Amino acid sequence: MILILQTLTIPFSIWLLRSFIDEVPVEIEEAARVDGASTATIIRRIVLPLILPGVIVTSMFAFVFSWNNAAFPLVLSNRATATLPVGTLRYFGTAGVTWGFIAAAAVAAMIPPMLIFLALDRYVVRGLTFGSVKG
Repeated sequence: MILILQTLTIPFSIWLLRSFIDEVPVEIEEAARVDGASTATIIRRIVLPLILPGVIVTSMFAFVFSWNNAAFPLVLSNRATATLPVGTLRYFGTAGVTWGFIAAAAVAAMIPPMLIFLALDRYVVRGLTFGSVKG
């Protein structure tokens, strides 16, 4: 399941991170090169801190996509290895719909992404507006 979800998440993450990396001015890297910094030092000490909001936002998008995905686990997992979105489908039955269990599962599914977004909300705002103004 991890490999299947990564085949969709990695191309999206690369596409999203490319725009953040393109926003880093080349002049900063050239200045560090003139000062004698190696490529690894430039990436670690200059580029990564500048694109950190983009990395966090991309990671959060990838997590939410994988967390809420029900199509692949529905087809590729069995009853013992079902994910939470697939497990909630068990509450729809021929005898009726158990709305209380569905509501409880929905709340349980919302808590981890909500805690992550609340903990990293300052990066979300900075990361989503990072490439919005060019000039």
